[in-house]
Amino acid sequence: MRITVAICTWNRCGLLRQTLEELTRVIVPESTVLEVLVVNNKCSDATDAVIDEFRARLPICRVFEARPGLSHARNAALAASAAEYIIFTDDDVLVDESWLVALTKAVCAFPEATVIGGAIAPWFPQRPDPDILEAFPVLKRGFCGLNYDYAPGVLPDETYVWGANMAYRRAGIEDLRFDPNFGRSPTSAVGAEEIDFIRRVRAGGGSVVWWPDMRVRHYVIPSRMTLEYLLMYTVGKGCETVLVEPVQSARLLGGAPRWLWRQYAEAFLNCLLSFVGVADVVPYPVALSGSLEGTASARVMILRWRREVQFLRGMIIGHRQLTRRRRQLDREARSRWTESADESLNHVVRGVPRQERSAQGCEQSTSGNRSKSFS
Repeated sequence: MRITVAICTWNRCGLLRQTLEELTRVIVPESTVLEVLVVNNKCSDATDAVIDEFRARLPICRVFEARPGLSHARNAALAASAAEYIIFTDDDVLVDESWLVALTKAVCAFPEATVIGGAIAPWFPQRPDPDILEAFPVLKRGFCGLNYDYAPGVLPDETYVWGANMAYRRAGIEDLRFDPNFGRSPTSAVGAEEIDFIRRVRAGGGSVVWWPDMRVRHYVIPSRMTLEYLLMYTVGKGCETVLVEPVQSARLLGGAPRWLWRQYAEAFLNCLLSFVGVADVVPYPVALSGSLEGTASARVMILRWRREVQFLRGMIIGHRQLTRRRRQLDREARSRWTESADESLNHVVRGVPRQERSAQGCEQSTSGNRSKSFS
């Protein structure tokens, strides 16, 4: 069996070196041909030099993708690989030494599975701020931590595996590709490319298998533990929620539903009041970014309200993007209809012989003159 390990990277050569070093220790099962693809997503650091360092120790190949964004990079890996299975991981991940052994066992147990995903454990190189950790559950999970309480087997619908540890059977996905409207990039914090991709896999009849023995650790770099980063990340998650989930019809104001503006204003006011120690003065519906309930210090409550405000702000951005996209699609549809109508008219005109068109023109002219003489 041929397996491609694909790593997409952008300007994190130090972390990439750490990931590749760990890959050199991975057990490659017998009868398995391994290839490691590193997708350089237009890096400006020493990424290529790091790749060259491992050419003697790994069957490694560099792929260059000039278009920024994780979805573009993953699609470049799919295009470059000819293996039966492609397993994605990230440039900030440490894989278990039996990672590929576990994958081959999963393939033997579920040969028709289209997607196979495994456990992801967070790895903190330093202890996060405890208040920030309490206010942002996503940090507790290490952003993409995953450890379902399921036995190995097919996952239920609306349950997903993440890009740090997911394998695809190439014959199962065929020409399916990641949508560039999703996936993080230098200009967007919106992810969810795996969710969108897996939904399309399932819509085509494919299955997603959970295999917990296929384990990795996700390195949480200190810069991602900061409040500034987490607030930016939360905006992206709010936007992502709107773009991925079905949107219900609602009256819009400024491109977003009116109810969302109202909830945003209520959350913003509660956030301001929390700074002066006044709690829950403004009645508030169910929080959309996570729980606001439970006993917590004043600082944690402030952080929770800031999280909620940024999540709602992201939702507003997402709705505006959808509104712009719908308008663009409407314009394109109208343009195609006009072009089609013009083409149909030209086809009709071209189908009428010139002499007949001239005769029709003369008849219209004569008829017009007669009308004028009677008037």
